[in-house]
Amino acid sequence: AIPGGGRFFGVQLIVQFRLAPTGTFMDRVVFVSMDTAEKMQQWQARHPGVGDPSFIAPLNVPQGAISAVFVKLNDGVNPDLAAQAISAQIPNVQVFTFNSLVRSASTRFAGLLSQFSISGALVWGGAVLLVSATTSLAINERKAEFGLIRALGATKNFIRRLVTTQTIIVTGVAGSLGVLGGLVL
Repeated sequence: AIPGGGRFFGVQLIVQFRLAPTGTFMDRVVFVSMDTAEKMQQWQARHPGVGDPSFIAPLNVPQGAISAVFVKLNDGVNPDLAAQAISAQIPNVQVFTFNSLVRSASTRFAGLLSQFSISGALVWGGAVLLVSATTSLAINERKAEFGLIRALGATKNFIRRLVTTQTIIVTGVAGSLGVLGGLVL
């Protein structure tokens, strides 16, 4: 829904079509015609320094200047060929096809995924070291208890299972609390 009844910079916007959600910044973009953009610039020229509505900063695009133009191609037209034709005909213009934007985003997300993988591996390694140190301290502290249990007839296998079960329970509870704390934060 467009806030404020759809009136921006003196022009009433009427929704003609909604694009399918992409999960990107494009979901928060409003596309207007060149005539509508010109009317908005004329309103801003009559009301300098005033935003409309109050939460939007004043337009700072000089009249006649265009920051972006989206071109809708007819079915079957090759976007790469259309981009080449536009670049050849209009000097000092940058042309991007949807595929080039997707490739650029994919490349950047792949880099982020790589960084998250490295960070995750480092955190996992640190967690393993911390659990190992904690388990080692717990075992050393309970040597006398284990000796007593062994004297009563427990096998080494029983002691191993006891320590393993304790470690799994402690790390499971601590990990769950950590995840819960992370979600709360």
